[in-house]
Amino acid sequence: MTYTYPDNYESKVDFFSIRHILRENCLCPLGIEKVDGMTFMTSHDIIRRKVKQTMEFVRIIKEEDFPDQNFFDMRSALKRIRIDNAHLEVEELFSLQRSLDTICKIHTFLRRSANTSSSEDDNFIPLFPTLYNLTKDISTFPQVVRQIDRILDKYGNIKDSASLQLMRIRHEIANT
Repeated sequence: MTYTYPDNYESKVDFFSIRHILRENCLCPLGIEKVDGMTFMTSHDIIRRKVKQTMEFVRIIKEEDFPDQNFFDMRSALKRIRIDNAHLEVEELFSLQRSLDTICKIHTFLRRSANTSSSEDDNFIPLFPTLYNLTKDISTFPQVVRQIDRILDKYGNIKDSASLQLMRIRHEIANT
């Protein structure tokens, strides 16, 4: 059965207030864009799936330590470095490292099993199945995080050991 709603239905149910509250709680511009793109839904299946996702995440917030600390909008920086001879600034590299690390942690978190099986085999049952389904096609890049870890310290500064030449130059400066 299809329902027809008036064009001003969102304003009648004050959906704008809900959207405003959500925007204020977003961690980064990507979340704000997602909230701004939200529209009123009429599909029972989609609504059911979204409610399950919300219920699972509420459970996570209440019972778990969700790894959402560092996530930055890197789209403009990543778009810029597609150009030959372009590079990330140190701050951008540090933001990328922290974002990728957070994505890896979230990915691992949602792939935890509700049973004793630690691998994704026939017996795998995720703790948060509807949120787990969101991660099926997500690629993580732990090797990139490790490479950046070799270059930057935990404060985002370039390590002396980032390259032999840098180590030599900094050593010469210290001796001078």
